[in-house]
Amino acid sequence: MHGARRRGDYGGVARQKSGTPGGVGSPGPSKPTTFEELNRLLQSRNRSLSTRINSVLQVLEENRDNLRGFFAACYQTLLWQIFNFDDGANGWLQSASSGNERDAWLLLDFLSPDGQFMKAVLAADADGLMQFAFPLERLPERTQRMLRVDPAALNARLPYRNCVQRDAHGRAHVHLGLYHYFLFWSAYYACSSARSPYGYGGGGGRGRNPYGGYGYGGGAGGHRSGAWMDWPMTTLAGGHRQRQGIQPYRELLLSHLRCFLPRGDE
Repeated sequence: MHGARRRGDYGGVARQKSGTPGGVGSPGPSKPTTFEELNRLLQSRNRSLSTRINSVLQVLEENRDNLRGFFAACYQTLLWQIFNFDDGANGWLQSASSGNERDAWLLLDFLSPDGQFMKAVLAADADGLMQFAFPLERLPERTQRMLRVDPAALNARLPYRNCVQRDAHGRAHVHLGLYHYFLFWSAYYACSSARSPYGYGGGGGRGRNPYGGYGYGGGAGGHRSGAWMDWPMTTLAGGHRQRQGIQPYRELLLSHLRCFLPRGDE
């Protein structure tokens, strides 16, 4: 998975030509026909979850021969829409956790390891050539410290083994393949959400978004990211916010654990 890598800019995937998807036929005006149009639709707040998900799957289907182009152009925007809960507009996962079971199951089907989207993630990830740099300020404080003082030691340890690279300025970053990047953001979301009943959007300044590497509340006076890899069990149990009904994050985590770490009796 970690073969030859294309070095990306900080907080993002290696730059690739986004191009224009080569779909068949002429979709209606409300349907995206380019990667840029899909990104704009994803960022629109007046579209339903089903419309956004169906649009992603449509553009993905039309670009089966250009998966790298799709993920280079759209993956960060999509993950931000899924895991965001701190820019004044809840992300998909946070919204689905508020009691809308229809949206919850729709999102779980979309992110299922057996679904079209995740299969495309794994297919594009197979050769390990596409890498994203996880934003430094979103990593645990001890990880940030090791990146500064002993990146070689960090590079030898799980879950960072063979993932530490230096940029053009000599700064060490954690570079991840598509699926591991998804897992890191899901872990960060879970632990950040579990710490605060309202997310952490109420404090600190805001930048563009965490995928671009701009801090907003992650530094002094903002959210502490000290040990977000210490997965809180309250998240798996549903926490104090959701004691009944479907628990989307728990179901998402369990679906991936069952797929990639199956038990002998399953």
